[in-house]
Amino acid sequence: MKWQVSSATAALDFSEEGNARNRLCFRQLLKSKSSRNNRNLPLPSIGVAKLKQLLDLGVSNALDLLRFEDVIGVFYSRRTHNAKLNSWKAEADQYFQKKKQCLKDLAKVLAAKKAEYKAADQWHGIEDALAPVTEEDSGEEDVVSEEAPASLPLLFSSMTDPCGYNARFLSSSQVNCKQETESRHCKPMQDAKMMGLSGEILKIDWPYKVAGKIYVYQGPGQCFKPFTNMLNVQNEDGLTIAWKCTEGGESLDPIRGDLLRLKRWNTRLNTTTKGIHIDVCCKYRQGLKRIFGQHVWVKLDVFHWMRRWDSILVNSKLEKGAIFRTSMSRAVFLTTSDEYEQAQRRLIDRRVKKDPNDKEWRPTVRQIMKEGNSMIPEPVILQQRVMALIRYCKFCDAETDILIASRPEGCEDPLPLCFFKKSMEAENIVQEQMSHVVKGCLSDPSDLSVHQRNPKTGLFYCRRGTSSIESDHRGRFKLWF
Repeated sequence: MKWQVSSATAALDFSEEGNARNRLCFRQLLKSKSSRNNRNLPLPSIGVAKLKQLLDLGVSNALDLLRFEDVIGVFYSRRTHNAKLNSWKAEADQYFQKKKQCLKDLAKVLAAKKAEYKAADQWHGIEDALAPVTEEDSGEEDVVSEEAPASLPLLFSSMTDPCGYNARFLSSSQVNCKQETESRHCKPMQDAKMMGLSGEILKIDWPYKVAGKIYVYQGPGQCFKPFTNMLNVQNEDGLTIAWKCTEGGESLDPIRGDLLRLKRWNTRLNTTTKGIHIDVCCKYRQGLKRIFGQHVWVKLDVFHWMRRWDSILVNSKLEKGAIFRTSMSRAVFLTTSDEYEQAQRRLIDRRVKKDPNDKEWRPTVRQIMKEGNSMIPEPVILQQRVMALIRYCKFCDAETDILIASRPEGCEDPLPLCFFKKSMEAENIVQEQMSHVVKGCLSDPSDLSVHQRNPKTGLFYCRRGTSSIESDHRGRFKLWF
């Protein structure tokens, strides 16, 4: 909170020694307004052309705009006179007033926090904190309460009660001590935990959202982003065994030492890495094999392969987009007849164990397919299944084109949509996607099972792909920001 107040104070430094951003530099504002990706920028009524015109007149910031006098009548109009220039000055003044109000609000919040912390430092225990509630004021004898006060519950009587009976109090000095000392041991403690984990199947991915939210503080109102992405490596159980923030693009060069260290950890734990799942398999296959050994297979993550089909769909969010994704999932994942019967038997046994009287119950096909351990077949079979779906979608697109061409002139019904876009880029993406299928980048390995059974619950879970990393990225982003 103190840093926010000091940052807001520094933002109101309009002297020549202060930062140019404090005075709302028009050159930086011009760069921001030149891009359509930026929204809610200050001075909304001043466009790019007017900003260039003001810069040519020597008006380089909002303060100069407030002092500017249109002597030669550049912005003068016979109908509105100087109303346009006055409205710009009003927006500039409103911008600075908003910054001043923000500083006042932060100062009030900081004063309230200081008073709260000062009161908390005077508490020696929970009894002192609850004393204003539990103790009666003996000085006011003439005041008689109409109802007897309700008795408070015993302290720590229900540790999981959200009403606050399990509250713990820390003084401001204890909070500062934890921030200054204990937080420094988090990284070594995490490394010690990860050194005890091994990985037979590794999952590698580089997220960008979390790394882009990391700032390094240099002073009031001054900070920078040191990282652009963060490496995350998990094992087949979805446990993180290595992570590192890096700068630049996705490359093995800055993380080669970390991967070699991970290989040594596996060797000490008598574990050999047999396979790796990554979103760009062909680019990193040889580099990963040089690190972990030529016996390691490198597969493409199915999640990223499926997402790349969205770029060739006409509209991936409508009904035909959902139909294509569901059909492609059924084409890629194959459930054998034996596995289908075993999954059906497991569901029936689980239902009978829960309700012995419901012996006639039978699961639906959707429940069986969800319970069954699906596999990705070998490249030849997978190519036939995927190409059959693509041919069917193109045949449906041809029928849709015929319907559009034979529509009556006065028909006002919405046009039917096709599955695929009609462009050379879409055909190139199809060829690239099918090249991974032919090379076997998606097929399951023959020497290792991608399903594992939990000995406690008896449920199976999949060890394939980087879905656990994507879930970890989404949860961490929501937790931190």
